[in-house]
Amino acid sequence: MNIQSYIKDKLWDAIQNNYNVNDFTGAIIDSFHYLTALIREKSGLEDDDGDTLITKAFSVENPLIKVTKCQTKTEKNIQIGTMQTLQGLYKSIRNERSHEQVEDDEPTAYEIIMFIDYLISLIDKSSASFDVSDILHMIEDEHYVDSDNYANLLIGKIPIKKRFDIAVTIVDILVDAVVAEESLRHFKSFFFRFINCLKSTEHSDLLSRISNDIEVTRNDIITSQLVYILPIAHWYSINELARLRIENMLINSISELPNIIDLEKSVREAIIQNLSCLVPCFQMSQQLVDAFFTVLSVGSDLDVEFLLKNIMNHLWRFLTPDGIVVGTLIKRLKDGYEPLHTYFIFNREDVPKEIWEKLQPAYKVFSRKNISEFEDDIPF
Repeated sequence: MNIQSYIKDKLWDAIQNNYNVNDFTGAIIDSFHYLTALIREKSGLEDDDGDTLITKAFSVENPLIKVTKCQTKTEKNIQIGTMQTLQGLYKSIRNERSHEQVEDDEPTAYEIIMFIDYLISLIDKSSASFDVSDILHMIEDEHYVDSDNYANLLIGKIPIKKRFDIAVTIVDILVDAVVAEESLRHFKSFFFRFINCLKSTEHSDLLSRISNDIEVTRNDIITSQLVYILPIAHWYSINELARLRIENMLINSISELPNIIDLEKSVREAIIQNLSCLVPCFQMSQQLVDAFFTVLSVGSDLDVEFLLKNIMNHLWRFLTPDGIVVGTLIKRLKDGYEPLHTYFIFNREDVPKEIWEKLQPAYKVFSRKNISEFEDDIPF
């Protein structure tokens, strides 16, 4: 019986060693091993086996492998029948040969392996219900919900074996082009929760890829959006060369604010917003303080307001009560710079106590001055 001529090449490769030495039971078991590997690969259920694997993969309620569209009653019956056929095959044929002493002859092996080959054809033609593009569309969808529950529900739709592919695809999207602000927020929300679902080896590989992209990508806004989605807890897993490059990118973007206009300024502001969360991790803290001081001294009111909103709360840890930056803040308060006063109204608790003691007199003078001006404007 020349079974090789009638079955698929990959199945023959899986069984030929035992089949050629007339170990027909071993060849049958080998065919089940191949079938199991195929179902795992197509469904993404790498840790399941036997009845559990088949039920999860072919269940008509939530099939990971569809042999039909599962829409009409007939299609659903075919899906159920395929699942039950596989379950029966494993229980009645595979399990017995895995746990008992069975000696099969060639005709028996031929019939069983030919039927397994037929089922493999069905599975090869089937469609996997999981599609990477579907997940990406759901992340970018305008109705995406920024919550643990929503992200976890999305993650639950991704087979374990496909999770690394999704992570790499998200990184590639951010490296390839500038992403709309709303989509970028969604990617950050999802990635923040998703990255911890990767295996340790996948996690390390992904961070290595991100490090490399940060090192070589020459478009600053693209680089910054890649950093933006990365949870701060993983920042120190990025290599030091990449981290220092990002620090310098933020410092330069701040320093350039007073000297640029229009579109270029918008780009720099987007970079600053994307990278501001990294300020607490800075090694080049003095250079960052110097850049902020430059804008505080010579930048426009809009530039200063922008940094107060996006950087200031992270910067206090690097300032000293008697330093030049605090001295300049005091002067601007005395000069009546209202955005700075407004900042302190809403962010006073973020200012270190010893620095606030220096700022408070100027803050109070500003407040009394504004009250007096308001009272002078009352027409009675």
